Amino acid sequence: MEDKEKFMSSLENKLSSYERKLSKASKAMQNYPESERENYNSEIQNIKDKYKDAQKVFQDMKYATEDNWNTLKDSSSEVLNSLKEAFTEFSGYISLDQVNQVKDDVMDYGHEKLDDLSNCIKKKPISAALWAMGIGFVLGKILRSK
Repeated sequence: MEDKEKFMSSLENKLSSYERKLSKASKAMQNYPESERENYNSEIQNIKDKYKDAQKVFQDMKYATEDNWNTLKDSSSEVLNSLKEAFTEFSGYISLDQVNQVKDDVMDYGHEKLDDLSNCIKKKPISAALWAMGIGFVLGKILRSK
């Protein structure tokens, strides 16, 4: 009986953790553009369905007799693994989107700085040419000495 109580307590903690993660994912989704929300909605709905299945198994186990408790315990492992895999896939999906967002931000920043440099060169072309020659001379000396 002690094994059952420990297992049920552990299962309840896991479900609570998944519920918090699901809530955070749903809130985070609201910050994404409308075009990306459709993909997230379907992914989150998939996770919600699996979470409901896990909750149902938990409730069944809570009121199970000793005879069918072991059977339900085995099925709960399958349901929880399915839920865990859904969260893992979703977290990879979000991480990839976040990486793409950072990449876009870096590209925008780089283009902005190139435009600034281009404007600076247009304003003072002689100074820019002298700087380029000076840097080239110094680099040539350094590379030639090695």
